[in-house]
Amino acid sequence: MKNQILTVVAAIVFIMMGSSCQREQEWNALFNGQDLSNWDKFLGSSLGPDFDSLAQAATIGQVFSVVELDGENVIRISGEINGSLATPESFENYHLRLVFKWGETVYSRRNSGLLYHSFGDFGAAFGTWMPNIEFQMMHQNLGDTYLMLNTACETEVIYIEETGQFVYTPGADALIFGEHANG
Repeated sequence: MKNQILTVVAAIVFIMMGSSCQREQEWNALFNGQDLSNWDKFLGSSLGPDFDSLAQAATIGQVFSVVELDGENVIRISGEINGSLATPESFENYHLRLVFKWGETVYSRRNSGLLYHSFGDFGAAFGTWMPNIEFQMMHQNLGDTYLMLNTACETEVIYIEETGQFVYTPGADALIFGEHANG
């Protein structure tokens, strides 16, 4: 994947909610609404050579913070360096609900991701992330799926010959995607 991913990370899992499919009405808020004390934080690689000085000056508290927006506390990620914000909890059989908003400052481009099914060590993928599956959150490119390192997924897709791309299509044949299998 590209080295210049401005990832508001293994999370925006932070603004998201997870739940057990068994009881849809009981959402488990991963963000406590106050602080980031229940999150693991990691500063990774620079956004590129033009941003090395920003990366060297970056601190965890400056990159990941809680601010008030429209009367409620939200997680703010500054975006001046690639980084990860991850819950140490494990989940299965869940639905994710996420609300996000782009900030005013753009360092290289508006590019982030919701990274899930993460495992292993921070920094394993491109000096910043754990191996994971990424839901792409990029300006004008929302929803692509990226598999980092030795991850795989089985997804219902159709292949569009004109574009050379697979498109998620509920009810279509499920194909396996990963390091050695791409549909």
